[in-house]
Amino acid sequence: DDDVPVVPLHDPLDPQDLITSFWDDCRDFTPGHVPHSVVVGTTIGCVCGLIAYVYYRTLEALLELLWRTLPERNFEPYVPEAYHWVWIPLVGFAMALGVGLSIRMLGDPGDLSYTVQCVHDRAYISMDHVLPMLCASQFSILGGGSLGPEAPLVAICASFSGYISRRAFGMTRMNIVRKHTLMGMACALAAFFGGPLGG
Repeated sequence: DDDVPVVPLHDPLDPQDLITSFWDDCRDFTPGHVPHSVVVGTTIGCVCGLIAYVYYRTLEALLELLWRTLPERNFEPYVPEAYHWVWIPLVGFAMALGVGLSIRMLGDPGDLSYTVQCVHDRAYISMDHVLPMLCASQFSILGGGSLGPEAPLVAICASFSGYISRRAFGMTRMNIVRKHTLMGMACALAAFFGGPLGG
């Protein structure tokens, strides 16, 4: 998905091109202006909200399965109560192994500095970043090795919003693609916390 060129930040624009009325912007659907940004922002918000919902519901279901259902059905009846604590390191080790294998097989998911660097340098995060981040973050959270899904959701939604900007809306100007990527990051936080926190 890296074959769509993104034009550098400082595009040579004639200042007269920036002076338009709202109705002209609606008629022309000029990229970067309010009507265009509202449509793109709404699209990105809906897609990222759906992604955050599926991610979080999957995480909740897996946490319930791994920390309540499986031990109650398959571990506690066969192990003396004094040794029920063994489930915690068993799951932690298995999930740590899952993180390691996902990184080894799918590639490095990156971290916060990688995400910031991508948005700064290229204005978007490659879609190659999504699957490794999804798997590594789920394994890490399930094993108790992470505090929560906020940062992975931000990175995943940033990837999708940059992709939507470049592919669905055909944006090539770096400042507009970056704005759309930041919209996706804000949507992830707002969807996770259940409030308009991205403003």
